[in-house]
Amino acid sequence: GSGGVSSTNDSGIWICAPGETNVVAREGAAAGGVAGAFYSSFLGLVADTNRGVFFSGSMLPGVGGVTLNNDGALWLAASNGISLVAREGSPAANTPAGVSYGSFDAYALNNLNQAAFVSLVVGASVNAGNNLALFATDRTGQVRLVLQEGDLVEIVPGDVRIVGTSFNTPPIAMYSDSRTGRAINDRSQVAFKVVFTDNSNAILLADISGSPK
Repeated sequence: GSGGVSSTNDSGIWICAPGETNVVAREGAAAGGVAGAFYSSFLGLVADTNRGVFFSGSMLPGVGGVTLNNDGALWLAASNGISLVAREGSPAANTPAGVSYGSFDAYALNNLNQAAFVSLVVGASVNAGNNLALFATDRTGQVRLVLQEGDLVEIVPGDVRIVGTSFNTPPIAMYSDSRTGRAINDRSQVAFKVVFTDNSNAILLADISGSPK
C-alpha cells in the first residue's frame, strides 16, 4: 500500500491533541521493554488527560524469545517513553514463586500514570478458586497485588468473607466512577467490585500509593 503500509504494520495506536497527532505504538515496530521483540496486535487501551496511554497487545512469536506462552503484555506510554508493565508468563507481583501472569483484562489509568489491571494467574499453586487477581502500580511504578480470588476480606469487624464465585461472573472487576469514567483516582485509590463465595458482593476501594499488599 501507499506510504510503506502493509498487512504487517497497518495497525497502531495514535494520540491526538489540537494541531498534532502522534503515534504511540505500531504493529511491526520494536516492542517497548522487550529486546528483539515486535508488536503484533493491540487489544485495548485507556488514556489519561496528560497524554499517557496504558495499552495491551501481543508480540510477534518467533523473534526476541517470544512464544505463544509469553506474547501478551501491558505497556505504559508516558512522556518519558514506553515501559513494560506486565507480561504473560512473567512472575506475577506479590504472589508465591512459580506463579505468573496469564491473560490480561480490564485496564485503568489515572493522571499520575498509575495503572491497574485484572489478570488471570497460572502456576503450580493456582487453581480455579484463586486464578484471578487485581494488580496496580504504585507511585514509583512498581506493580503491586491488590486482591486475589480466594483472599479474605473483612467487611466490618467480625464479618470476614472469601473472594470468589461459583457462577460465571468474574469475582473481581473494575468499578468506574460514573462522573469520571475512571476506576483509579488521582489520590492513588482504585475502585473495584468483588463477589464473595456466599454470593454477596461489595464495592471496595484500595490505596495504591506505595504500600504492598
